[in-house]
Amino acid sequence: MRVMRQALALLQVAGATMGMSTSTASVGSAPSASTPAGFSWETLPVHWFSANATAQLSDTVATEIAARHSLAIINGQGHAYWADPVGVGAEDKMIEAGQVLYRASQRLGRPRIAVLAYFNSVLDWTAYGFHRWLAADPARFLCDVHGDPVVGRLDLLNNTLHVPDFSQPAVRARWLANVVNTSRQLDGVFIDQGKYCSPFACKDRPGVYPAGKLAAWAEGHWQMLLELRTAIPSQILILNNLNTSDFPAGFDHEYEHFNGSLPQLKALQDDAMRGRLAACHSTAAYGSTVPLFLLGAGGTAYFAAPYLKGDGHAPGDPGWMEPAWDGWRSDYSRKLGAPLGVAVVKNGVMARRFASGTTVVLDTTKPDATGCVHWSDGNVTGTPRACRAPLPDWLPAIPTTPSEAKFND
Repeated sequence: MRVMRQALALLQVAGATMGMSTSTASVGSAPSASTPAGFSWETLPVHWFSANATAQLSDTVATEIAARHSLAIINGQGHAYWADPVGVGAEDKMIEAGQVLYRASQRLGRPRIAVLAYFNSVLDWTAYGFHRWLAADPARFLCDVHGDPVVGRLDLLNNTLHVPDFSQPAVRARWLANVVNTSRQLDGVFIDQGKYCSPFACKDRPGVYPAGKLAAWAEGHWQMLLELRTAIPSQILILNNLNTSDFPAGFDHEYEHFNGSLPQLKALQDDAMRGRLAACHSTAAYGSTVPLFLLGAGGTAYFAAPYLKGDGHAPGDPGWMEPAWDGWRSDYSRKLGAPLGVAVVKNGVMARRFASGTTVVLDTTKPDATGCVHWSDGNVTGTPRACRAPLPDWLPAIPTTPSEAKFND
């Protein structure tokens, strides 16, 4: 345990406690070393995270995705549970989807879209090859005091999802091999539940585990994630469900529930300052989340707001997996341009301007305030209450060339 904590200390990001930035020096640190080749501020940077509910990606659909996005995350269990053959082969299906998208990028003459495979580091989704190895010996699962495997949840086909026992070196090694072998055929991986001790294993259940088992599981789980970073040093590696203060160096950040709150805005600013790629998955009202994203986004940040139930554009599953291949909002095509600096706060009003003239404002003095995006084409995104106020007169001038993109003194 001491060695593990020393390794974590060496990898942990150092820095002071963050606050809302008032600096005008820069937009944030340089983009992540693993920045997708096609990342651009020309329009709102939007990533695609989903799985086809019926079949593998067709060339037509892949072309549509690759034309609009520079980052795609393939949801392995979604692909595997519905695409033939049903319920197996998640890794191969994600790799195949990636190859279809790569070919689409080539046909379009665009920089290759970055494709990430989805893995869960806590729940044993039954469509993955790792599950078959675990199921061959139930002792490889995290077990309670009676020797019975702990139940995490049910999957999409009502299969029971257990939790691998990552206190066992052999289990960690097998999970790592599976993830590394898949990621090396793509651009990296997104690790769901990538935190020190996930609630699926560590929620308050006194007396369930043998003495010392939970601590050993948590240490093993975290060590495994750090070893994964070492094994794929040049690839994108995204974790979610962590506080930014807990992030080890070299990992990127996914917001599973980006809700447009001020604490998340602060976290997004911290990602920018530390050079992390940030992927924000909006699960609140679109009009409240996109302004917060634009106020905090750094050198490499992506937004996504799947259509939700009631939006009128959401056939099928309206939740976590984007239900429609063409879930494209009109704002995604509006001109944006690179930010002219970090967001600035004066008299309680936070504002940020982009090279196209698009301007975002937020009244931080109101706890329930939502921001407003004034797009350069005259359209407005936000609530009438938030967008009624006039724009601050201290905003930077719109540059005539990218080299002039800076804040005025």
